[in-house]
Parts: sequence; C-alpha cells; structure tokens
Amino acid sequence: MAKHECRGWDTKLPLPLPTTDGMTITTLNDARSYMLRLPASLKRRDEWQCAAALLMAAGAGGHADAVEAARRQLELALFLNARLRLASRRGRARAPRGWLAPLPKQKR
Repeated sequence: MAKHECRGWDTKLPLPLPTTDGMTITTLNDARSYMLRLPASLKRRDEWQCAAALLMAAGAGGHADAVEAARRQLELALFLNARLRLASRRGRARAPRGWLAPLPKQKR
C-alpha cells in the first residue's frame, strides 16, 4: 500500500471509486458528501453503517490504514448496492480490487 499523508477530510483515497451516477469519489470529503445524499433506507443498511464508522475514523486524522479500510468498505457498500461502476478502461467488467480472486484457467 502506498503511504500517503492524512489531512483530515481532504485526504485522497488510494484508488478513486467511480459510481453509477457518474460521480468519482476521490477524497474522504467526496465519500462523506456522497453518503449524506443516500436515501435513508440505504443509510440504515449494515454495509453503509460500517462504512460511515470507518469514514469518521479516517476523517478524524486516522492513519493511512484507516483511510484504506474506509475505502474498501465504501467500495463494498457501493458494489453491494449496485452503485459502483464496474467497467474498466478496456470495457470489461471487473470486481472491486481485493474482494474476488480471479478463477484459475481450466485445461482443455
């Protein structure tokens, strides 16, 4: 993991998170703004509650590991709620980084 300095809510995420509504979450503040605009029904879900707790810890000047944990949980919450844009630059769908390992190729 790349080391980066934590500057509160202006801290950049290690990897940007593109959403299905066209937004790209690049900082902790972007993530906070995005989560505040979610419908109440989504905010009550466990994955978003966990993301909010980790985001608060990271925004309070947490270590780089706290920022990475918040990013991963946010990515998972976006994925589980079909809000993460999965198309890669090559146009192929991909799972969030670190969540699913690729299947081994089968011999014919």
